[in-house]
Amino acid sequence: MRISIYGSTLEAYVTAVCLALTENSVTLFSNSFPAEDDELPFIKSEPSLTNKLSEAIKENTLKVRETSAFINANIHWLFYKGKNFDELLYVIKELLSDQEAVSVVISTTLGVGTYNRLYNHFENEVKNGFLKLATLPSFIREGRALDDFANPELLLIGTEDNQLISTLSYLLSPVIQKAQKVMFISGAEAELIKTSICSMLATRLSLINELALLSEELHIDMDKVIEGVSSDSRIGKSYLDLGCGFGGLTLPQEVNNLLEQFSNKSTASIMLKAVVEANQTQKELLFRKLWHYYQGNLSALKVAIWGASFKPNSSSIANSPIHELVEALTAQDCNISIYDPAAMPALEFKYTSYANVQLCDDKYAAVQESDALFIVTAWDEFLAPDFNQLKTLMKIPVIFDGRNIYEPREMETLGFEYFAVGRGKTINL
Repeated sequence: MRISIYGSTLEAYVTAVCLALTENSVTLFSNSFPAEDDELPFIKSEPSLTNKLSEAIKENTLKVRETSAFINANIHWLFYKGKNFDELLYVIKELLSDQEAVSVVISTTLGVGTYNRLYNHFENEVKNGFLKLATLPSFIREGRALDDFANPELLLIGTEDNQLISTLSYLLSPVIQKAQKVMFISGAEAELIKTSICSMLATRLSLINELALLSEELHIDMDKVIEGVSSDSRIGKSYLDLGCGFGGLTLPQEVNNLLEQFSNKSTASIMLKAVVEANQTQKELLFRKLWHYYQGNLSALKVAIWGASFKPNSSSIANSPIHELVEALTAQDCNISIYDPAAMPALEFKYTSYANVQLCDDKYAAVQESDALFIVTAWDEFLAPDFNQLKTLMKIPVIFDGRNIYEPREMETLGFEYFAVGRGKTINL
């Protein structure tokens, strides 16, 4: 089949590569929508994506174009992660003006109501058969994106058009065979399912972090609590990782989308507002601990930060806690040195004008003469550093671990003061 894909996101590239390697002719228009500032480096950091991309191009089943010229295709698949509905609307209008009839699939984070807004806007074209419309929410995760596409836990195909259902079933037949569950539903239902999943995951993360704050006050190791809680089959282990706040594009945007939906209804969501507020507070946790540790005397201190991406195996700093930390430390006249193995291009773009921010190409260079070390991202290379070298390089051997990657007793034995989330030494905030 001939497939045109529009977008510069990870999802767009992965979908283009996977479809091109299953005997389809795919054209990827990578500049169809504006990219986030830190979005494109994923091509290098995503396992196997570069090789698969080269393979598909070499086999001539995939063409990557920077222009937005529209071509005849069986499916036009739009990937959009922005916030402007009109940008999505514009591309569909262009498709309709260039061809007699088109089948359009949308994968977007615009959230609940997007499908119905598009359907209502193009109602005449839909009823007259000029536009066939579907939505396929993406559940692709950075670091394992190719596997998520090829072997999904859940595949949602949202459309009421039987012909389009048939076309997508044929196109995605290799995926459908491996998916744990496939649902053919309306576009509106698909959007609400995706948003509900993201909101529930965000709620789990915020709640477990709040419980961790209580565990610190009670001098209880939160890891033991999580071990017990997760043994209940009704709860399980997923998304119970303690940390200094969740980030990325998907979870925050989906939660905000759902909040907007509630704001337009007679009932407001008290819980989702609390989730957003709790996550924002959590992003400030490491700074608050530093503040109390130094009793508010932070001016001219040097703070090292290991990790900036919102999660390991990602180059994206979208909604990462790094931003709250940099702003808070800057306001206190602190000097900041940051190291991240993948997010340096994004950091350079964001913080190149900050005179107090130094970007380092080595984790040990970042901690030289530092008064504290923050750990923001649980990259593998941070798990077992040379602690003797680390202690020698630091001016004050104190670590504020936002991802709980070390054992508190071991760190104490090594001569570090160690403050984590729900573990380690306790500071009354």
